[in-house]
Amino acid sequence: MTTSGTVTFNPTRTQIVYGALRLVGAYATGYQPRADQVQDAVEALDMVLKSWQVDGMRWLKQFIYVSLVANQNSYTIGPGSTDTVTTDAAGAVPYTQRPTRIYFPSRYTVATANEVPMCDPISRQEYSALPNKTTPGVPTQVFYEPGISTGTLYVWLAPSSALDKIKLTVDRIIEDVGADDSTFDVPPEWVRTIKWNLALEISPEYAMPPSERSNIREVALALKMKMDAFNVDESPTFIQPSSRGGR
Repeated sequence: MTTSGTVTFNPTRTQIVYGALRLVGAYATGYQPRADQVQDAVEALDMVLKSWQVDGMRWLKQFIYVSLVANQNSYTIGPGSTDTVTTDAAGAVPYTQRPTRIYFPSRYTVATANEVPMCDPISRQEYSALPNKTTPGVPTQVFYEPGISTGTLYVWLAPSSALDKIKLTVDRIIEDVGADDSTFDVPPEWVRTIKWNLALEISPEYAMPPSERSNIREVALALKMKMDAFNVDESPTFIQPSSRGGR
């Protein structure tokens, strides 16, 4: 007896949507759901996946580099930005999304490829309390404002030269669900969680006995809780004094 030798199982949008519709009793195996049921479920699925972005999924994290400009203290990140934001240190691959959140800023020196960690991102209140925002010098603080279509990265001090970049870890936006045969912008271990949580999302639209709806809710939330626990970074946690000078 041998195993399959493959690890490629990754259901498409149609498979997940049809599975969720079966869970809520929209149609029976051997038949097809109506087109309007599929469309409604796809819209609900996009909403569910987008809402999960606030949880900071590990696979959505990536590095980006923001090229500094002398005396410029704010940089737009996202569609239509005229600032140079890339996914590589060489500046060859543009990054055109709006990050939902930023982490671990560092100052990257182009000439030496050296990175110097900066303070953790500060809050709007902390940024507002900083003195003259245009004071030139070596940037030590960053504040990020996500916005709706683009984000804005504020740096303090304003860079006195354009020799450095700010390197950030960001949460990128999860891709839309896509066409019928598209797979999801998630690791395959999440697909069962997606199916049951989609069923939970659309269940109020179907005449289900309370006990069946309760069962879907129980399974969906348990799967999401399990995946959230799996999603946590496994690196050790260290507690140390704040690097913000007491603020």
